[in-house]
Amino acid sequence: MSALVTYVEVNESLSTESANPTDLGAFDVGLNRVEGGFPANGNDVFRFQIVPGQSLTGILLVDYSSHFNRMFFAIENDTTFPVSEDTLLFDGNSLSGDEFLGGLLVGTAAQIGTNLLPRIGNNNLFIGRGFAADGLPAEGPLGPGDYTVYLQQTGPATTYKLDFQVSAVAVPEPSSFAMFGLAACGLIFQRRRQKRTSKKRQF
Repeated sequence: MSALVTYVEVNESLSTESANPTDLGAFDVGLNRVEGGFPANGNDVFRFQIVPGQSLTGILLVDYSSHFNRMFFAIENDTTFPVSEDTLLFDGNSLSGDEFLGGLLVGTAAQIGTNLLPRIGNNNLFIGRGFAADGLPAEGPLGPGDYTVYLQQTGPATTYKLDFQVSAVAVPEPSSFAMFGLAACGLIFQRRRQKRTSKKRQF
């Protein structure tokens, strides 16, 4: 596992626009920490990439500080977030959760150090379209692609630390490929032999 990579210091430098998130680039295998903060009624929006051969296996809430123990966390599999910041601030109760991949309220002491990813689709606020009824991602870890994260606090100023855990996807070893190749050659040889036998029988 690679060393921890910190992408953003706590300095309110991330974008606040759903249509124009800060691009953090491709995450590395291992833990990728995003540190951020925003004032009262503020928000952060950023995006990242998971490259082929890797998957997002965890989103860990490392730290959270605010006088209000909940902030809104959501993720979408695209380069932008499909709901505007004004809608989320002033009319968030009208959302069903089908507008984006998944979301939930985070910030309680019990959530510190836990993996949020399996819970994104199983909560009282949203059931995301990308998650099954039990809260687990419908297809397991999130695969290669672009992802946008939206964070918002409709209360006091907030700071947070999130670790995005990226894992390499296991690929068959060269010996496995060799076995597949031998099996395929065997099938081809067997079919040719059967064709020759059937032709001889016709005479």
